[in-house]
Amino acid sequence: MTLTAELYFSFRSPYSYLSVGRYRAMAEDYDLDIALRPVWPLAIREPDFFERNHPNWLAYTLRDMMRVAQFHGIPFGPPRPDPIVQDAATRKIAADQPYIRRVTRMGQAAARRGKGLVFAHEAGQLIWGGQENWHEGDHLAGALTRAGLDAAEIDREVAAEEDTLDAEIAANQDALEASGHWGVPTLVFEGEPFFGQDRIEMARWRMEQRGLAKKSAVSSAASEDEVRRKIQREYERGGHSLGWSYIYSTRASRENPQLVTIGLNPGGGRTEEGWHGDAHLIYADDGGTVNAYLDQDWTGDGSPTPLQSQIRLLRDRNFPDVQADKMLSFQLVPFRSPSWDEMPNGELDNALTLGIDLLDWTLTNLSPEATVVTFGLQALEYEVADWFKAYDQRFFDVGWGRVTARVWSTPKAKKLIFLPHLSRYRIFGRPEFTNEEEIFA
Repeated sequence: MTLTAELYFSFRSPYSYLSVGRYRAMAEDYDLDIALRPVWPLAIREPDFFERNHPNWLAYTLRDMMRVAQFHGIPFGPPRPDPIVQDAATRKIAADQPYIRRVTRMGQAAARRGKGLVFAHEAGQLIWGGQENWHEGDHLAGALTRAGLDAAEIDREVAAEEDTLDAEIAANQDALEASGHWGVPTLVFEGEPFFGQDRIEMARWRMEQRGLAKKSAVSSAASEDEVRRKIQREYERGGHSLGWSYIYSTRASRENPQLVTIGLNPGGGRTEEGWHGDAHLIYADDGGTVNAYLDQDWTGDGSPTPLQSQIRLLRDRNFPDVQADKMLSFQLVPFRSPSWDEMPNGELDNALTLGIDLLDWTLTNLSPEATVVTFGLQALEYEVADWFKAYDQRFFDVGWGRVTARVWSTPKAKKLIFLPHLSRYRIFGRPEFTNEEEIFA
């Protein structure tokens, strides 16, 4: 059951900004719909508010907002310019307020379309995240686009419907006060207000009492940005530190792939290799890479690694007609570690859960005619086979002692094949691998 809540928000409120990304993450991770309700800032509603505060108010607030941002790892800095036009010396609020009125009206137009929360976060990162002249050029248009909106359409609506949008924004303020509070950020859930960026966990606790549940998987219709954010949040939450890399082929490879290869997770990390800042969702189509196993230089001298050699032999020997852009390659778990067992303590199960949750999105265009080949996943075979609804497991010797390959039938693909890890067991090209033709036929 999808729960619903309303977030009352001001684009000039630093605490609104410090809360909106975390509420966005909740809405993305849980079966929860949070509707944005933009309101005018205090400087518009009560221009003398700041003059009436205690002399220590401003200095303390500046200190507090900086440490909240640091505590949560949120980019933060003074807006350039301030959304409110104000005399710095006298603190007098100007009558004409073009910046705050435009961005708030945009927020209301986005809210009409159910995209207010995402736009508020994207715009907030411009205003409070250090973007100079955030109000000029195509900065706000970019925020609208990243929120899945037509920027030109929103601009036209803001220009043509100022009075109507302003009335809706005023109605938001009335609804906020009717809920029992007057300030922002305030989340209202089932009529109960939760004021402040420090009430997010309490709001979630209340929702959990009402049955709040995590989304079971990443939707097949999710955007690349949503998937990237999901991976990055789990990376940070799990205490990972060696970077992450997910899809080793191009965007085009997700469209009706003929061959799919799935590894366990990116290796490395025992030495300094500059991976720590790595965060690849999909290798760039314009970066010269069609498939990292086939054409990237991992050694620095142009020679392939053992894993690359094995995967090239796998394709050349068994799928010679499959072009590189029809070969989808990815890691089940994106997080880099020297070995699977060297994930941060307690994170193996969470990492596996993320990997399975991503499959709906990654394989959304998988054809029943495609062959899926995994390597190094045999310890997780049954979890992966369950997603594929696989049945009729068969075992094949690979000519390496007791090591076997397993082949499953599945309604989602032609075959689901589990091979041993090809860096260690270099089975392709060995005469002892006599079952190769039967496995891949």
